[in-house]
Amino acid sequence: MPGPDQPQAPPDAALWQVHTPAPNGSDKPDVRPMSTAELVAAINADAVDPRAIARRAGRKHAPLPLARFPEFADAVAARRARTADRQTDVSAEVTRLERKRKTATRLAPLTDLAGLLLAIALVLAALAGLLWWQWDTLNQYLPSAARPRPSALANQTPPLPPGRGPG
Repeated sequence: MPGPDQPQAPPDAALWQVHTPAPNGSDKPDVRPMSTAELVAAINADAVDPRAIARRAGRKHAPLPLARFPEFADAVAARRARTADRQTDVSAEVTRLERKRKTATRLAPLTDLAGLLLAIALVLAALAGLLWWQWDTLNQYLPSAARPRPSALANQTPPLPPGRGPG
């Protein structure tokens, strides 16, 4: 115990042994000594998980959750509130993405059909263009009865309806 002429350590200077899950996934927790002020700042900065456990340095009792200590209760409560807000935002985003996926799944047959029709239209347009471009070449291979001669059509007069003959 310090004497009357020695200043007492402020409560913020108390050291804690903070047990956090190991970052590499091993079973042995990561144990760090931290002062009260450092630990509160780390909780507020999201550097320490609020589910971490701690005990005062030099004590032999089992570590307890940070929320059980009055020094950290407010910081842990604030951190949990921020985390709950983030989880709500994440769940809303998941719901939005799920709705978008369902819509895309429902529209997939229509988009497949539209793509098929577009492909057929492109093939038919290409064939029509090829026929138009090569008509003179292809025309010579068609049977003569199937194609009228352009010169014969030019000299022909249209037939008159019955009863309207020359006269």
